[in-house]
Amino acid sequence: MDITDLPAYKLTNLIRSREVSAEEALDACLARIKAIDGPPGKLTNGNPETSESQKIHAFITLTPQRARRQAQEVDRKLTSGEDPGPLAGVPFTVKDIFC
Repeated sequence: MDITDLPAYKLTNLIRSREVSAEEALDACLARIKAIDGPPGKLTNGNPETSESQKIHAFITLTPQRARRQAQEVDRKLTSGEDPGPLAGVPFTVKDIFC
C-alpha cells in the first residue's frame, strides 16, 4: 500500500486507527515529492541535467519542518485521546501563486 495514492478519507481512517501515524504519512508525501518533483525552488538557466529535466518542478516552497511539527502534534493528540480534527494528519499542498 502506497500511502500517497490513498484518498483522504482512507488515510484519515488509517491515521485515526493508528495503523499509520501522521508523521509516516508526511514522510511518504515528502519522499514522493522528492522523487517526482525534484528540489524545490530551483530554477536554472540553460539546459538542466538529464535527470532534472524529467522532474515536474511544481513546488517553489516546502515547509517540511513545520509540517513535521504539525504531524507530531496530531499524533500526540490521538495518543492522548483528543480529537485533532476531521482531516488532521492528511498532508496537503497549497498553490503559492500569491505575492
